[in-house]
Amino acid sequence: GNLLRSLDANGAWTERMVRTADGRIWVADMSNKLLRIADPGATNWVDSVATGTEPEGLVVDANGRIWALCTGGFIAPQPRLQAFDNSGAMVADFELDTLAGYPNNLELSPDGQTLYWISSLGLHRMAIDAAAPDAGAWVPSAGAKWYALGCDPQTGILYVGDARDFASAGRVSRFDSSGT
Repeated sequence: GNLLRSLDANGAWTERMVRTADGRIWVADMSNKLLRIADPGATNWVDSVATGTEPEGLVVDANGRIWALCTGGFIAPQPRLQAFDNSGAMVADFELDTLAGYPNNLELSPDGQTLYWISSLGLHRMAIDAAAPDAGAWVPSAGAKWYALGCDPQTGILYVGDARDFASAGRVSRFDSSGT
């Protein structure tokens, strides 16, 4: 509570947070291109890690790595997918396709082995040990305005929300791990 209020007082925009195995809390600070790290028992932030522009998505994989999906911003976007070890050292840094406008909503498979996210092109996926993300979308959006993504932590079913025109009723599509 107090730590997040301290960010708000400084004009920070936070989007996601995760707890790592050691109990620390990592917070995506979109305004300042940082992952802020807190110890729940501390009254101040204990560390921070620099990221790409607008770290929006945040998950912890099966190996304990913290993945940040950076949207890259709206003006001259430079989207990135980055991974950090528990000490804050960057262990992976992938530049994402700028044609896949505004990647967001990073999710993780139940086994912690596969990353998923959405962009203007569709639904993307990447194994946590892949050499690089695949080009293009795993499941193309076919013109839909995909706005939200969730992964059922038990079944791995992916739920994608289509905002359509942002005024009328939206739709939700479900996909299994094969993209069906």
